[in-house]
Amino acid sequence: MWVAELNVDLLGVGVDAPLWWSSGESGARHADRWLRGRYPKARNSVMLINSIFGGVLIQGFLFAAELRQRFPDLPVTEAHPKLLMHARKQGFEALARDSGLMVGPNLVHESNDDRRDAVVAALAAREGFSGSWTHDLADLRPLCGEQAASERALRPVDYWWFE
Repeated sequence: MWVAELNVDLLGVGVDAPLWWSSGESGARHADRWLRGRYPKARNSVMLINSIFGGVLIQGFLFAAELRQRFPDLPVTEAHPKLLMHARKQGFEALARDSGLMVGPNLVHESNDDRRDAVVAALAAREGFSGSWTHDLADLRPLCGEQAASERALRPVDYWWFE
């Protein structure tokens, strides 16, 4: 895996994909319901598990699982970069500037969704694991059919949110 070849100390990782699942109605998770209720104008960007394309659903989970195999104590958080920018009422450049990120325009720009979202997911990891963000949506009581924290394959897993 390319991350292991970087020879860096990983402090945590943010993944823009669901990291636990639900067999409940539409695959609903409490974190998703909370976000959809909190941000009604962007509720459609918070897709329920049964509405997500297979590659999106599986690849983020597999990335986190492979990182955990190589770095067993690595803190992992789920992230929702597009919703985070909506909720903060900031575009990427403003969010990066206000968060003290040093990101060059040749590396990340508004038109490159994948890189931008990876940087914002890393920001969520930094803020959550440093204690700056204390609201962990992964701690919400599971809905009927949702995996409880003790049942999650990637446990422990967080879902740090800024408010």
